[in-house]
Amino acid sequence: MSEGHDFGFSSIRCLGSGMMLGAFVTALISTLEPLKHQLHVEMTQKLTSTDHLLKENITKLVHSKVIV
Repeated sequence: MSEGHDFGFSSIRCLGSGMMLGAFVTALISTLEPLKHQLHVEMTQKLTSTDHLLKENITKLVHSKVIV
């Protein structure tokens, strides 16, 4: 092959690496999606529990006989 002429091979290499990158990103997203869902579930449970305790304690404070 003469210097300066790649006969389109560089564009094929770019296309191939772009396809590999796309496949990598797709695999990464599909791998992280269950983790994202689990974190969302756990955070929702913790926030619900905290909300319940906060409401319960505020109710006890409001209904207590000794409020300074």
